[in-house]
Amino acid sequence: MCMNEKPQFVNSIPGRQSAGGAIHGVELENTGIFKGLLSAENIPGGILEGQDLPCVRCYVEGSSDQMVMAGRQDCGTSGYDLQYKGFLVSEWHGPRGRSEFICLDGAPEGVQGGQAKISHSLVYPVEVICGSLPCNPYVDGLEATCAVCTY
Repeated sequence: MCMNEKPQFVNSIPGRQSAGGAIHGVELENTGIFKGLLSAENIPGGILEGQDLPCVRCYVEGSSDQMVMAGRQDCGTSGYDLQYKGFLVSEWHGPRGRSEFICLDGAPEGVQGGQAKISHSLVYPVEVICGSLPCNPYVDGLEATCAVCTY
């Protein structure tokens, strides 16, 4: 979810409440896991560890549809055009893990000065787990690729 750069607050209660949700920016965590997957060429300072990620929206003028092709690095023969390719990421798969996946560009951009390592909303590469996904054609334990395609 992209947050607006000029937020508007209505009837807000000041201070943190004892119950309720929270929203944070997204930060790369444990880049040892990402090593060899992602390029740091677009990251200010070239360091992936703790890097804050900007919010992005894929818009291509004249396109009428956008989709994420999970498990692929191309759009296949579907008539869609490749916008970028990379890896699926999500929050840690533990008890609070996200059900939403993000297709992170293989050479992600970073936020200038965004290496504070706040560790609130962290993303990790998504690994394929065989079981309900068949081990053929999937390979257990490998990082899932993705492509963002427009039509």
